[in-house]
Order: sequence, then C-alpha cells, then structure tokens
Amino acid sequence: MPADVTAVPAKYPTQNMIDDTLVDGYDLAIYTNNIGGKDVLEYAVIDYETVSSRKGTGRQGLFGIHSVSLNRRLISGGQHFLWPIGLDVLNDGNLVVIDSGESVANPGRVIRVDPNTGNQTLIASGGDLYWPTGGTVADNESGVPVATRGLVFVSDIGSVHAQTSAKNDVLRKIIQIDPGSGTQTVLFSTTNDFAYNAPPITNLYHPTGIEVDPGSGSLIIADSWSKTIWKLENTAGTFATELEPISIDADFLQPTHLAIQGTLASGFIFVTDGATVSPGDPYPAGTRLIHRVNPAGMVESNSEIFNLDPMTKGISHGFLNEPRGIERVPVDPLTPAP
Repeated sequence: MPADVTAVPAKYPTQNMIDDTLVDGYDLAIYTNNIGGKDVLEYAVIDYETVSSRKGTGRQGLFGIHSVSLNRRLISGGQHFLWPIGLDVLNDGNLVVIDSGESVANPGRVIRVDPNTGNQTLIASGGDLYWPTGGTVADNESGVPVATRGLVFVSDIGSVHAQTSAKNDVLRKIIQIDPGSGTQTVLFSTTNDFAYNAPPITNLYHPTGIEVDPGSGSLIIADSWSKTIWKLENTAGTFATELEPISIDADFLQPTHLAIQGTLASGFIFVTDGATVSPGDPYPAGTRLIHRVNPAGMVESNSEIFNLDPMTKGISHGFLNEPRGIERVPVDPLTPAP
C-alpha cells in the first residue's frame, strides 16, 4: 500500500487501497506502463506466499495493478521465483526482483522481469547472496554519482535463521550488483553485536528496506531488529566503510521498508513499521505505524508517527495489518497537469 506523501499538508497522508486479495504482499514498485494503448501508472506488488509456508496457498508471484481501474494481472510467476521478497524498477524499464531462495542449494537470487511478457532472466544467484531481504536500484538522478547509476543494491541477513541470537556469527551484508554482468561487490559486512534481550544494537542485525538517496547516491537502510535507520555514505561513487545512524527513535517497533521524499539534504524518509504477532493473534493497538523521519533532526527523536490505522478498543479503523512496502506516488500521466 503506497501513501501519497507529497500532496497532503495535513497530519495524515492519503491512503490508497490497491488490492486486498493478495495473500502476503511484501514490496511494491510504481512505474509507467502502456496498457491498452495508454500510458498509466501500474503498481507492481510482490506476493511471496509459497506452498511450503503456513498459509500454504501457493500464490507467490509478481502482480501488476492498474492505477485507474485497480484491475490486477499476473505479471510473472514460477520460473526463478522461490521466495520473492524485494522489488524495484531497473533503469531500462524492466523490473528487478530480489528472491530469498530457500536453502543452501537454492540460495538468494536477483531476477530481471519484463513487465509486459513476464519473462524472467537470472542476473545473479548465490555468491554473496545467501538470504537477501530487500533491494533497490540507483536511478539516473543528477545527484547520484555516475558510477552508481543503474546498479542494484541488496540487503542480506546471511541465514534464514539469522533473527535468532544463536546466529550472531552470520554475516549481514549490503551487496552491490551490476545488472549487466551480475558482478557482486560487498559494500558492507558485519556480524551483529546483539546480546539476547540486551539492546541497543549498534550495527546491522536484520536489514530489510533499502533505498538510494537521489541527492547523493548514499544508501538508506531500515534495520527491523536494531530499530535503526542507517546510512552508508556514497562520495563520488565510493561507499564508506562504516554505517551512520540516521534515526534511532524510541517510537520504532520493527521498521521494515522506506521511501525518500525529496533528498536526504532537503526532504524526509517515510518508514513502514509494525510489530509482528503470531499467526492468528490480534494486532495490539498502536502497533501499525508509518513514520516520517527528518534526517536533519537529532537521531534519537527525529521521527514523527503517521499512524494510518487508528484503533479503538482493538477495532481497526483503517487498512493496515502488516505495513511493509512503501513508495512515493508520482503524478499519474492520465491526469492533466494544473
């Protein structure tokens, strides 16, 4: 579910319900596609539900949802998909899907998908990709160093069991991938310093959402278990060797995905957040959140809560159940400019 965060001056941004029949929608991308002879915005949504999971409905795939009619179509399924979990748009107009794989024998992978034919092409598999959790593409923005444009950046937790304290020795990574050659470059790698039930965590623990700042090419990373928004600075195409915290606000529960409005220098970061619950359990009030982070503020208190799912006595009055993917909605090409 994307939120139009640019056109709403009031406290709450607009909610747009895209599709409520997906099984486990996890990430989305928005792009212009020619459908029926007209250019329209299409919302591409990853549904990572698999036959081996608890719901067992086997609806995994990449879906496109028409921004005007809200009709849904299957863009692509099967082929290289095992557990598709991340999504963005390549600079050549194709989609890129980050797939977590399922085992050592079938490790993480990065897949190019033609949004019109649904054909999948494997860009990279294995190597430093073990259990990727998210991905993004550096756009051809003027503020992004030329050497960075068009590259894919992936967050990886190193193991399907990396969320447990017993796996602290597993490397968490930020990986750069050239979509043309498939070459992988590890930009940052670390074991976490998490002691069970003893936060704070001061480095990567469970990075999920990742975005490129269009003003600098730096990477912004949402770490759901350290409850931190990190920056990996990019200077003229060279990335720093250490992470810098942008926000460690006490309001964070389990931040997962993010979107940048404007640039880090003059804009905001919007973050989806929601504490997990056991299957079938109710979501406690106040645990379905959207944050707006001001990067210019103090890292301990620079997040404002945009709670789009207010609850009274446990009854939801909004749409959010598990807020994850988030994107800034551009101007619809079918809507005339004012």
